[in-house]
Amino acid sequence: MELPFIDNVDLETLMRVRTDEGQAFENFRLALDKQLRDLRLESDPEKLKLKAENAMHELMTCRLDR
Repeated sequence: MELPFIDNVDLETLMRVRTDEGQAFENFRLALDKQLRDLRLESDPEKLKLKAENAMHELMTCRLDR
């Protein structure tokens, strides 16, 4: 799965965000894990593609408001 919103982020920056914004990082990690768990259960390629697109939308758009 491509995660375009973390392109070109070095490990140092990622760890700083994890430390400085721990709760937000944890919330994102949990949301990502939930979305990926649902995707692992799908075997139909078309449904998988749709669910992946919906997951990306949820993580990139909807979660930003929370």
